[in-house]
Amino acid sequence: MLYGDGSAQLMVITKNTEGNMGLLDKAKESVERAKDISLDLVSDENLASMIMAACTKQDNVNEALKTKGSMYRIDGIDLVMGIPLKVVFSIRREFGD
Repeated sequence: MLYGDGSAQLMVITKNTEGNMGLLDKAKESVERAKDISLDLVSDENLASMIMAACTKQDNVNEALKTKGSMYRIDGIDLVMGIPLKVVFSIRREFGD
């Protein structure tokens, strides 16, 4: 229920909304800074080494899977540039050789 002309309630709602927007903007800034930091943490040489290591791992595991008679293979590799850095392998099932 509003008392009077309701301007006091409107002012409180406006103030809370502005405060929330400030928090959202700060959170957005923090995410952007974290992205920048994660990219700066890995030099080009280290990233190239990570890619080579992940590809070598893929080849070695696929050979081991084939030797064991498995129908599964590592099909793809994703490097996730976050904190911590992640290497994600995707698996597929082969149907016949």
